[in-house]
Amino acid sequence: ILGMLAAWRASGAEAGKLVWWVGSGLFFGLATCFAYAAVAVVLGVVAFAMSSAKRRRSADFYGMWALLGIPALCLAPALVWNAGNDWIPIAGGTFRTLWEFDLKRSAPALAALLLAFSPLLFAAMIFGWFHALVESRTGHLRARFVFWCAAPSLLIGAYFLLRGSSAAASGSGTTSSRKR
Repeated sequence: ILGMLAAWRASGAEAGKLVWWVGSGLFFGLATCFAYAAVAVVLGVVAFAMSSAKRRRSADFYGMWALLGIPALCLAPALVWNAGNDWIPIAGGTFRTLWEFDLKRSAPALAALLLAFSPLLFAAMIFGWFHALVESRTGHLRARFVFWCAAPSLLIGAYFLLRGSSAAASGSGTTSSRKR
């Protein structure tokens, strides 16, 4: 949340923009130490910064590198170790099983997700994202920010549902890998 707040401030700042982008990168870098999914929000922030001509002109080149580079540097040692051991903790498998989908388990995975959270919360998240999509079409800047920051996370959620696993319901997805 602090990374998103700093990115929001950087996108609207006239002076000191680089400081806000570096701060956002540091917050997201710290977040990647706890959850790899934080990278998805970083990609959403970059998509927001590049989503309109005005934003592209105002996006600080070095700020974008800081926003992308700092989390990448924080995440690199873990990714190198995981790749060396053929292990993907976020997807609950290996590099070979990354694109194997189990549609028969999608409904139980959705049920587990709804039980892990409140069904109303899940519905509210989806409704909020679609509402942000509609409002961003009319030019609301905050709605566009919410839309782009949430879009990668929703895509990751859809990926987990297609794989037939629910990372949210099983903890972080690191201990529930199936042996093949």
